[in-house]
Amino acid sequence: MQSTDQAVALPDPEPMFTRPAHPDAHHRVTAPGGYEWWYVDAESHDGRTHVVAILFDGYVFHPAYLRADARFRRQPTKVRPAIAADFPCAYCVVYRDGSIHRQFLTQVRPKDFEAATNRLHVRVGDCTLSGDGDQLRLAVSGTPWKLTAQGPKLIEDETLSVDLQLQVAAGLQPAVGTSNEPSDRERIFLSRAMTGEHHGWIPAAPRCAVEGTVAGEPFQGRAYHDHNYGTGPLGPGLRRWVWGRVFTDDRLVSFHLAEPADRALPAERHAFEATDAGFSDVPADELAADWSRRSKTGLPFPRTIRLGDRLQLSEPKVIDDSPFYLRVAYDAVVDGNERVRALCEVGHPHRLRWPVLGRMIEMSIDKRRLQG
Repeated sequence: MQSTDQAVALPDPEPMFTRPAHPDAHHRVTAPGGYEWWYVDAESHDGRTHVVAILFDGYVFHPAYLRADARFRRQPTKVRPAIAADFPCAYCVVYRDGSIHRQFLTQVRPKDFEAATNRLHVRVGDCTLSGDGDQLRLAVSGTPWKLTAQGPKLIEDETLSVDLQLQVAAGLQPAVGTSNEPSDRERIFLSRAMTGEHHGWIPAAPRCAVEGTVAGEPFQGRAYHDHNYGTGPLGPGLRRWVWGRVFTDDRLVSFHLAEPADRALPAERHAFEATDAGFSDVPADELAADWSRRSKTGLPFPRTIRLGDRLQLSEPKVIDDSPFYLRVAYDAVVDGNERVRALCEVGHPHRLRWPVLGRMIEMSIDKRRLQG
């Protein structure tokens, strides 16, 4: 059943963001409930360390943001709309040997967020992601939290820091286009037919070499960077989704499978490949998942994922288990012979409407930067 939060028709959201000439620049989303995020994940050459960092203009999973948006949609003439600029956040998690080492989630004041509209430059408090040509730099730090019997608790005497230099593979830097026109790299993340909103997905730098420091230790490996934005929340109209990416020595394959809450609508499938020859779409009609496994928190996730003969994923291992979101590592076979590891993310955003879950998520957010 589709959320009643969508019962009130809002103005056409197309004018409520801008498309910059540089596809990785800020889209300045002003739509109620909108968001924009810049995502980086990196894995070490030995496969033992993974990093995921995301800078948010509007933390799309923030319970307070979702509550404020729901109030506005119920009473749009009486309630001020909540927008992305009200909830800037920075997130980072480090995995070691298949489990969480440290993670943080920090919310800052709106004035402590900045993003350029003509290039890649994003700052959320002390956390930045910037780029010049084929060189990107990610520098993030925050106070980690751990789960206790009383819920998430900050480890106030520790700091998690990540500082990485990314070298974008030749031929994969997104081309600068014309303002107000979609980039040739941009894809639809979730359709307007499913969600009632516009959701864009920009695989800006899908293959990078990376080196730097992670949690105080030297790091070398490879990395993936993309960029999403949308004119409304992710949850309404969406039942569940799985996204994944697979590195081999000479390519990256990424896919996205979203299932609608309305069973009369078709599932949405996307896939692409990034090689030294460039960026290209992959036919995704045969992308399918067997959702027969459940995590310890009760979330269904795929036992296997298959993209025709191009990609087969099996033997899942959950490395991050939250009540609404999972990260899962899989054994992957690419083109029938290359055997590697894949990183996937599974989302069930309807659970964010559960009050108890919302309180738990808010307890994990470091809000000390909101003071003063």
